[in-house]
Amino acid sequence: LNQPHLRIDLSSIRNFYTFRLKPEMVFIPGGVDAIPLDVVSPDSIQFVLREREEVRLPVKPVLKVVPAPGYTLAGEVTVTPPEVTLIGPKDRVGRLRQIPTEAVTLKGMRRSRVVEVALVPPGETGYMLTPGVVRIEIQVERLTERVIRGVRLEARNTPPGRMVLIDPAKVDVEVTGGVSAVAQLEPEDLSCWVDYREYRPGNAGRVGVHVDPPEGIKATGTKPSEVRLVIRRR
Repeated sequence: LNQPHLRIDLSSIRNFYTFRLKPEMVFIPGGVDAIPLDVVSPDSIQFVLREREEVRLPVKPVLKVVPAPGYTLAGEVTVTPPEVTLIGPKDRVGRLRQIPTEAVTLKGMRRSRVVEVALVPPGETGYMLTPGVVRIEIQVERLTERVIRGVRLEARNTPPGRMVLIDPAKVDVEVTGGVSAVAQLEPEDLSCWVDYREYRPGNAGRVGVHVDPPEGIKATGTKPSEVRLVIRRR
């Protein structure tokens, strides 16, 4: 330290103590010709000691990503390291479940990026984070479209004693998403279904098709968009 500073001996205190500041506590570095006469403000410092605890906690990235038009996020955001070490007061550290990063906004992204982001400690003092900075990897890809043909349908919410026949039994699904994710899609990766509760005999038994795509994929339509249900007793 090359600036004047206070030296306070904490070896004799236990949980709580108020030090009245005295001129002899002020350390003047070499080369400075000065003599401390008095400590004006503050004239005292209060110390509260707590039992310390060390825990490992997951990192929560506080991130807003806005890809450029025609682009999309591909996969999950990756944080390295995914966990960090926190040292702090035992009565507070034990209640924590995660450590957030500073808020980051990335707009108009056209390519993948790795950014370094500082972590936010749970309090201004009394905490130590190791490491204090993490690396966040964001994958961005160009959007593409594709038709996945021959996806089998299933019937949901069928009551006991009923059997549902679906005509046709398969549909084609139009999807959009990142280039690599769409290219790897297979028919069995898509969950296509019809809801028995939507069945109305007066509507020729026709119901809409529902699609549950994988994460990062959006279903934009099916062909046909409706199918016919034939209900039989078991």
